[in-house]
Amino acid sequence: MEDIIIGQGKIKLHFSISYFNNEQQKSEIRDLVTCQMNDKYVISLPTTMNNFEINTDIFVGILGCKYGIYSKMNAYARLNYLNKNSRSTNISVEERKWHENRLIYFSMGL
Repeated sequence: MEDIIIGQGKIKLHFSISYFNNEQQKSEIRDLVTCQMNDKYVISLPTTMNNFEINTDIFVGILGCKYGIYSKMNAYARLNYLNKNSRSTNISVEERKWHENRLIYFSMGL
């Protein structure tokens, strides 16, 4: 088990990276046309149906630093960063891509 207090004048760095991949399949019905069947019944018929596949890669990087100010006191800082890339394709082989990069967590203290 790691020591919680690292000692005066010492620096400890921590780095890790996590990866996650997700694949989804979706169906979407759009552009409904309403048809009157008789005096009692009305139905809606879809005119457009799309099938999608969405693939997402997520990376989370963590960087931490700890510095021993005194023999029993540390200062620390930690940040987590997100990189997310998604790709979507539908039945007509149109491809869309989007990404997100942002800081998702930051802390510091004694």
